Amino acid sequence: PDDRDGFHHTANFDMFWLVGLLTLSRIFADSVPVPTPQQLAWQKHEIAALCHFNMATFVRNGDPACDPNNWNKKEHSSDPKTFWPAKLNVSNWVESMKALGAKHSILTAKHGCGFLLWPTKTTFKDGKPYGYNVGAAGAFPRSVLKEYSDTMEKAGIGHGFYYSTGNNFYLNRVSFKPDLKQPLPGQVNVTDEEYNKLVLEHLHELWTEFGNLTEIWFDHGYGGVFKPEIVKMLKAYQPNAVAFNGYGVSPSPARWIGTESGMPRYPIWSTGTSGLGSPTSKVWNSPDADTTLQDFDTWFYVPGTPVRSLKTLIDVYHHTVGQNTLLELDFAIDRTGNVHPTHAKQYKALGDWIRDCYGKPLVSTSGHKTVLTINFEKPTMFDRVMIQENQAKGQRVRMYSIEYSLDGKTWHNWGTGSSVGNKRIQLGSNTKATTVRLNVTQTAPVDEAPYISNFAAFTSCSTGEQ
Repeated sequence: PDDRDGFHHTANFDMFWLVGLLTLSRIFADSVPVPTPQQLAWQKHEIAALCHFNMATFVRNGDPACDPNNWNKKEHSSDPKTFWPAKLNVSNWVESMKALGAKHSILTAKHGCGFLLWPTKTTFKDGKPYGYNVGAAGAFPRSVLKEYSDTMEKAGIGHGFYYSTGNNFYLNRVSFKPDLKQPLPGQVNVTDEEYNKLVLEHLHELWTEFGNLTEIWFDHGYGGVFKPEIVKMLKAYQPNAVAFNGYGVSPSPARWIGTESGMPRYPIWSTGTSGLGSPTSKVWNSPDADTTLQDFDTWFYVPGTPVRSLKTLIDVYHHTVGQNTLLELDFAIDRTGNVHPTHAKQYKALGDWIRDCYGKPLVSTSGHKTVLTINFEKPTMFDRVMIQENQAKGQRVRMYSIEYSLDGKTWHNWGTGSSVGNKRIQLGSNTKATTVRLNVTQTAPVDEAPYISNFAAFTSCSTGEQ
């Protein structure tokens, strides 16, 4: 009998353990990834200002903007004095950021020319100063980064830096490799070892001298040779920054959406390692769409370049923020060191339009369920809906439909979709209804209701056409 009891106890324990394992495996199989608190807050910003302001502002639009045709002739991009924003006023930038509704900004601390917007203490192997930066002998004497960081902090706007680790014309590097076989006068032909050392020293200054950063931009990625040190430095100095192109080095990465047009395709997922993402990926990698205000894919200020129309910018807003993507809209600071009045007018126009169109819904609701209904007091016209998930719980909606009714009995299809995430704005036909409902028809996990933080209907808005 004792042996039989032992057998039964063991069998019961084994069965309990097996059931536990099966339950855990089901939980992990059905679980969805969730963002870090930093990624969650970052995507809720919805709009950021991507400020392009560097030597290219005074030379030409490009990466690198410096080249053999302008390095020692024409614009003389080799001369630090060429960068000279005589009326620099970062508070002027803030006015347009607030008018637009941008919650954080990023500034090109170093772009492809290799010019630095702060007075670096870094030196070459022989002890000579870096020399191609503000604050260098004869150069613009003010630290642009210090003024930028202090002004953003005072204004309550998050700040961050763009630093391209791969391009530095001053150091004869393009895409991490030596560019010209015979360097030009004024270029410094460093070894790979010295180049890598300078990059890491620059990043150390950027990440330790200008406060807590909201976002760090790794344009061109970060190069395998830098990865171990960057991982350690981010953890030590900027653990709360979201890192654009930072998958593999940061716990809070954001990914490029795959186009600079501002018109990415739908659906866009918060998970995935590239492009539009994937609903089945276990990697939370927030989507980021960068695009220009100026026409012709022009990132740096070019005198006389037209700006995109309000109608186009409204389309950009719907294709980015309205499709679960953070919009990073370019701020091409002009040669005086200010936002050009023409640009400022357009930022305000877009911000005003967003507030006018989506500031107050006709009616809204929320809930942890698969069917949500909103009711109008009387038959009302609507032509757009907004759906938002509480992404702290992950992105759970996989498929949905929207229906409307005039009598509360007969239902008609109005639209369908898949990805929701932070925000989905769906446009449709202008329709009269007394009731509109959201049916979430597919979720992950399959047997758990999604967390809908907002389901709202709106009336038609201006198209932005003159």
